[in-house]
Amino acid sequence: MYFKIYFLALFSFLLSHSIFGQGETCEDAQPICSDSSYQFYSPGLPNEIPDYYSTTCLDNTPGPAWFYFQIEDPGDIEIVMTGYEADVANPETLDIDFACWGPFDSYEVCGDNGYLVEENEVDCSYLPAHTEYCNITDANSGDYYILLITNFAEVPAIIEFYQESGDGSTNCFIVDVNATSNSPVCQGDSIHLTANEIDNA
Repeated sequence: MYFKIYFLALFSFLLSHSIFGQGETCEDAQPICSDSSYQFYSPGLPNEIPDYYSTTCLDNTPGPAWFYFQIEDPGDIEIVMTGYEADVANPETLDIDFACWGPFDSYEVCGDNGYLVEENEVDCSYLPAHTEYCNITDANSGDYYILLITNFAEVPAIIEFYQESGDGSTNCFIVDVNATSNSPVCQGDSIHLTANEIDNA
């Protein structure tokens, strides 16, 4: 009985890591892919990104949410992002901003190392708009990009984003854990857990 409870807890933990959320720091950036539309909750806190990350347009970066994606099919990609008020009956749209850097050989580019700087920026917007468009042109298969979305309004918000157009696509294999096992098993037998392998993870 205790063995089964332990296994269920372990397996639930593995599956929970496939649930989408936003990373509040670059190191906690979450994977995304072009097959899905994403929504996340932004509490509207005034926290900012570290000074060693630089962009050509963002004067401030409140409520940062970090994501990364890998190119599968080469080509152009357009990501549309929209912010809405959270926790209200009739939500109004809210001002959001973004920056995107790349291409990189890996998503592990966070920190004071010269990667997420103006020279590596592919798109950025600080417009007073509730809908923003991130455009990446001539992306190559296997390349990684880092996307930062900020909550300029600094109020609780729901931010939605997805790939709207472009002949390129992103690798959804990095998002789907697809954990499986040979359960149930008897006490003394081996449990085999299988999940997707992620390049450069």
